[in-house]
Amino acid sequence: MRALAWWLVEVWLARQRRRAAPTGRPPRVEIVHVRDPDSTCELFVFVDGVPCETAEWYDTDPGAGHTTADWDRATEWQVNSACPATADLIREVRGEARQSDHIR
Repeated sequence: MRALAWWLVEVWLARQRRRAAPTGRPPRVEIVHVRDPDSTCELFVFVDGVPCETAEWYDTDPGAGHTTADWDRATEWQVNSACPATADLIREVRGEARQSDHIR
């Protein structure tokens, strides 16, 4: 699922590049993912070197043992709180995850 998280980042960055500023240079977005195996993960986002304190993070890692109904409930709040483009991506990822071995 780590590959899925990076795929989400790559899709987002590709969309940002297409919306490049009038200067023709897209914003430089850097994300530092700090993972503590015994606790939670933290993300630090920088846009053109400036910390972005208002970034939203949606974790779409299904993990093991979810039923389809559980998975839908676990991600529905994300879809409802995200902007339309992000909600579309979460729906797409949610649909792909339903086909994985982790969702029953």
